[in-house]
Amino acid sequence: VMVQKIDSVDFIVTDTEVEALILENNLIKKNSPKYNIDLRDSKRYAYIKLTHEKFPRLLIARRKDATGRFFGPFVSATSRDYILAALKKTFQLRTCKRMPKKPCLRHQINLCRAPCIGKIGSAEYSDRIRMVELILKGKTDELIKTKTRAMKDASASLDFERALELRNQIAAIEKLKERQNMELTKRYDEDIINYIISNERVCLILFNIYKGTLENKQEFEFEHSDNFLEEFLVQYYSVNTVPNELILPEEVDESLRSFLEARKGRKVAVKVPKIGEKKQLLDLVLKNIELVFFLDFKKLDALKDAFQLPDTPVVIECFDIS
Repeated sequence: VMVQKIDSVDFIVTDTEVEALILENNLIKKNSPKYNIDLRDSKRYAYIKLTHEKFPRLLIARRKDATGRFFGPFVSATSRDYILAALKKTFQLRTCKRMPKKPCLRHQINLCRAPCIGKIGSAEYSDRIRMVELILKGKTDELIKTKTRAMKDASASLDFERALELRNQIAAIEKLKERQNMELTKRYDEDIINYIISNERVCLILFNIYKGTLENKQEFEFEHSDNFLEEFLVQYYSVNTVPNELILPEEVDESLRSFLEARKGRKVAVKVPKIGEKKQLLDLVLKNIELVFFLDFKKLDALKDAFQLPDTPVVIECFDIS
């Protein structure tokens, strides 16, 4: 039934499988498609939350709010739980909702430094929290080295259960290195535009980011002219909402900035990044352009040879049996 009702098929290229799953989740939440039942309800991938308290705690959270800093989301609940457990144990962070007047069992078994009775001061605890933040942002090398040494020691001592637990923790922590471009930490609205010129034609793709989440991809193809980018931006934003921030591959005339700000009613940030997260997103748009507009015929020829087909394939039919 579903296949009979398909009008067209579109896709967005991501850098990692994790990003693809997060994007799928976001789009299903936004569009509520009839046949995507599993992710259509209130369920969503969870974050690790670092609370805004004098002695912060690490929690699992489904939604972002103003009560803490959020890291993720995490597609794998198992990986998330391993990371959470490893951080709590390594840095001996408090877990109590309200700090008691005497230390709990966690302090007695060396899982908490007991800030409740002053066993650790605010400055030292804050240093630990800064290290936790770095790890949650993907800077995990030192922790992985420590865990790897402990795993080897456990294996040498024939404590294979402990070695397996440490191996799983290392695998989960390494997942933090996967930057998740589909859901940015800053929750603002922005558009990201890139293009390729071929045979006097402009092939352009625009990513719409809403509240920090990639929600839409738009494709455009038109004739090349000297000022095609400025002309496109004027035409597009004359009828579409101007974002808080616009990411472009090149500088534009100051008059265009004035036009955007007049349409928006306030200042619009127009950025041309050379490095960092924004540049990675520009490159991701470029990768989508290459796949959408410029089919790689060498790969199709290789596919023809691999399957011993009489002709180069034009249509590939896929069946999802899940």
